[in-house]
Parts: sequence; structure tokens; C-alpha cells
Amino acid sequence: MAETLDELGLFEEKMLTYTSSLAIFVGVSVAALTYYLIRVVKKPLLITGSSRCADFLQRRCPVLVQEYYPTVWCFTSRAHTIVCSVLAELTTWKLPPYRREILDMPDGGELHLDWLEHHSNSHHDNRTRPIIIILPGMSGHSGSHYIINLAKATSKKGYRSAVYNHRGSNGVKLKNNRYYCAADTTDLQHVVAHIRSLYPDAPLMAVGASLGGMIIFNYLAKFGKDCGLVAAMVMSMPWNTFKTTESLEEPLNRLLFNKYLTFGLTQHLRQNREVFDKDSRVDVDHALKVKNV
Repeated sequence: MAETLDELGLFEEKMLTYTSSLAIFVGVSVAALTYYLIRVVKKPLLITGSSRCADFLQRRCPVLVQEYYPTVWCFTSRAHTIVCSVLAELTTWKLPPYRREILDMPDGGELHLDWLEHHSNSHHDNRTRPIIIILPGMSGHSGSHYIINLAKATSKKGYRSAVYNHRGSNGVKLKNNRYYCAADTTDLQHVVAHIRSLYPDAPLMAVGASLGGMIIFNYLAKFGKDCGLVAAMVMSMPWNTFKTTESLEEPLNRLLFNKYLTFGLTQHLRQNREVFDKDSRVDVDHALKVKNV
């Protein structure tokens, strides 16, 4: 009888522990779901200069007026960046059938365009098929996962895309000591003029991510209506580079992102060291010791 009572007491104790754990789990889950639905799920903030533009965007892009539900277990911007980068490293990305075109720049440098054609498109002939110039981010290129997906998406729409590989990116050596910069739109100016000369009757557009978006934005600000583009879109672009730099210097961001960006830039410099060693203005050894952007 005593043994039975002991077993019963042990069972009740386990049930109490289980019930308490379940209550905590349910409480935390409800709190997390409430936070997600109230603070995370939101409609995009649409800012336009005119109601006509807003009406056009809402008709053509209905997602702009719909609530956005990020992945529940990965809804923060940091988590998005990290998980996406990890998955990209673990996944083998098949390159689209790019056609590479090498452009000689007036200063002696070289820039590579990777074209993704769409010859089977029945909606547009070769002369009038829309073209999209794609500008990657700071360490991106035509082989980056997000650029591959973007190029494939444009191809499915029947468009022709030209991925603008920054000088010295994608393993290509620099021809001179001129690198790329968000404030320098010279290369994009030459690329736009070149494509316009090849396809004068085709609508030309541009889309850029991060640094690529900054180059496009500065290009549009500089040339305005004479930019040679009928439309442009920028993504994940910092509006205030000073604030962005301050953010990158925060402890967590310095660890997660700043060091990664710095590593990519120093790798580019190391791969092209022989070019910069010839320039007395550049202390390559000192630059390679840099720990953050």
C-alpha cells in the first residue's frame, strides 16, 4: 500500500511538472504570436510624390497594399540576412546561361556584363525586347544567389537582363587602380550608352541592390530625364550613409556584418595587390590591416 501511494505521489509530481511546463510553453507561444501579429505584420509604407503614381503602383503591385507576413521563425532583418547567407553557402546555385560581354572603359579599365537572353519570347521581338540592367551589392556579382534569382525572374517575364559586374568582382582582376564607388556613376553612364547603342528601340530599365542601388540613385540624381532609362528600382539601399556607418559600428552589427564586409573588400584588394602597389598614394599593407569598414 505504501509503495502504491509513493508511486501515486511521484505520478502527481510529474503531472504537475508537465502541466507547469505546458502552461509556460502555451503562454510564451501566445505572447510571441500576439507580438508577431501586432508588431511584425504590417502593410508596406508607400510614399509617393503624387496620387497618380500611388494609384499606378497599387494597380500594378497589389502587394503594396496587403499585409506582409514574414517567416514566423525568421522575421527580423538580421535573421533574414544571416539565414539567407547560410542557406546560399550550403546550396549549389546553377548559373543561368549567361553571355559575357567585356567592355573597355575610357580610363583603361574593364567591366563585364553578363547577359541573360530570352530568344524564345513571343511577346517582344529582338529589337524591342525590354532590357533590365542589374547592379549587385558591394560584394555581389552575377553568380550571387539573389542576382541569379533576379535574372531568372526577368527572363520569365520575357525580358533581357544584363548583370553589371563591378570592377574587380567575381574573381576578375582589375586592369588599373580604379575601383568602384557608390558616388561614382561613370561606369553606369558608359554601360547605359553602350546598351542604348545596341538596342535603341528597346525600353531600358535598371534595378540595384544595396551599393548597386546607391549607384543607380546617384546616377538618376545626376542625369534626371537624360538618364536613358524608362524606369529604375533600388532595394535595401541606405538613405543616410553616415547613419549606416554608425549602425555597422554597433557591437552586434560589427560582429555579424562589418567584419564580413571588411573581409570581402580586403580580399579584393589582396587579389589585385600588384595594381595598387604601383600607386604611391596607396599603402596596401596598412589597408589590409583594416578591421572594419
